[in-house]
Amino acid sequence: MPVDPAPMDNVKISEIGYVFSLTEKVLPVTAAAIAKYTLSDSTLLGVMKYSRVGWPKHLKEDEESLRPYYARRDEIGVEGGCILMGLRLVITEQLRKQILVEIHTGHQEIVKSKAIARSYVL
Repeated sequence: MPVDPAPMDNVKISEIGYVFSLTEKVLPVTAAAIAKYTLSDSTLLGVMKYSRVGWPKHLKEDEESLRPYYARRDEIGVEGGCILMGLRLVITEQLRKQILVEIHTGHQEIVKSKAIARSYVL
């Protein structure tokens, strides 16, 4: 597992926007597509809601799918309808396979491909 970047409060918002715009250009899907699929994912909708209005002190029983995000809630932000955790994009389950295939297309070894993927997306 790669070392995570500093929590969001240590990073200037302008830096996040800049990194987001760079990342958008290298990913095999657009930010608009990621935002569209994010809106169709009930878990990520919950993450977006709480990142905007504030996280509760405790999650409800029916919000168990949010637990991994709750643990890192201080690192989560929303930019252009996409969820960022630190400086990496959170990708919906629907797009993960497509992105991994695109990353692996360069015929690199699997370990290197995974390292590249982890540096850009979650």
